[in-house]
Amino acid sequence: MKPLNFLILATILTISCSSQKVSDEIIITYNASTRGKTIQVKISSKIIEKNENENKIRRETPTTYWNEIKRLINKLNLEDINSFKPSSDKRLYDGALHATLNINLKSKVYESQTFDHGNPPKELKEIVEKVLNLNIE
Repeated sequence: MKPLNFLILATILTISCSSQKVSDEIIITYNASTRGKTIQVKISSKIIEKNENENKIRRETPTTYWNEIKRLINKLNLEDINSFKPSSDKRLYDGALHATLNINLKSKVYESQTFDHGNPPKELKEIVEKVLNLNIE
């Protein structure tokens, strides 16, 4: 009976470690730029990095924040992320920064079309707001 218990425990631990590894492979990158201004936010399960015009901030990713990011990613159809239409076109005449959202999942990168910083496509609005409202200053 003991070998069976050991086998069950080993299987559960393997599955648990495998699912943790998948979530650790997610990297979200938000880039926004125009002449004279650049914003980059990079988020993983461990680290949040924000770089705004060479002012860099780096913090550990809070577990609750990371869980919310994963929840929002799961709501998206990542295969369609490039087809989400921008809500406005101010970036075309320097009225807004050009922004993109990239989600790197299991070594595959899903990238949005360029959109106006502060006005993402409606399908990305919730996750972009979460990425930009970091409160890590």
